[in-house]
Amino acid sequence: MALHTWGRQLALHPHVHCVVTGGGLDRGGNWKPSGDYLLPVAVVKALYRGRFQAMVKEAFEEGELALPPDMSEGEFRACHRRVYRKSWAVRIEPRYAHGRGVLSYLARYLRGGPLSPRQIVRCDSERIDFGYKDHRDGRGKVLSLKPEEFVRRLLEHVPEDGQHGVRHYGLYGSAARVKRNACREIVGGLAERAPTERTRPRGPSCRCGAPLVLLLTVRGRWPPRYTARIRRCRRPRR
Repeated sequence: MALHTWGRQLALHPHVHCVVTGGGLDRGGNWKPSGDYLLPVAVVKALYRGRFQAMVKEAFEEGELALPPDMSEGEFRACHRRVYRKSWAVRIEPRYAHGRGVLSYLARYLRGGPLSPRQIVRCDSERIDFGYKDHRDGRGKVLSLKPEEFVRRLLEHVPEDGQHGVRHYGLYGSAARVKRNACREIVGGLAERAPTERTRPRGPSCRCGAPLVLLLTVRGRWPPRYTARIRRCRRPRR
């Protein structure tokens, strides 16, 4: 499970992505596929809304939930009841032949953050322009914000200390490596390998062998047509 809090325009849009296996191991250690049918969407919507709302209410009553400065207790309870009457969005995608593309998609969000520096096409004291892809029409567009609004939107997505953006359960848990490899042997996947330490610096290096540090990236219009990178050797001059 991966927690995302941003939309493509940096607006606050909290949502959760879940990667679920298309089956599991039975008591005898045999693989049991789920088939084309996984879960009833309508039931998942109701259960997810009920459990989430109950946990929010419990956290508020126990003093673990801090309200915004301009929200009173009465306004919170009214908002809680109003949200309860809404139909929550739960989307279940069809089964994928492999999870490589799904995990690559989630990895870009988890490691890249809400905005990549490459998306910024203009930055001065008056405004900040950044490019994004509109999911409605699939076209690349540019959004212009005042610096104060840009910083406000960006800070909304800074996690608190100790907050995890990824959770692993079941076969994805850290203690289930033996079962995961057993599933891979049955369904024909690749066995899990332990991560190896890097012995060489990442990225380009100088003629002397020292790594180069990125100083400046110049981009054109959005989507960018060209890139000019200026790098400097990290090894101190004598």
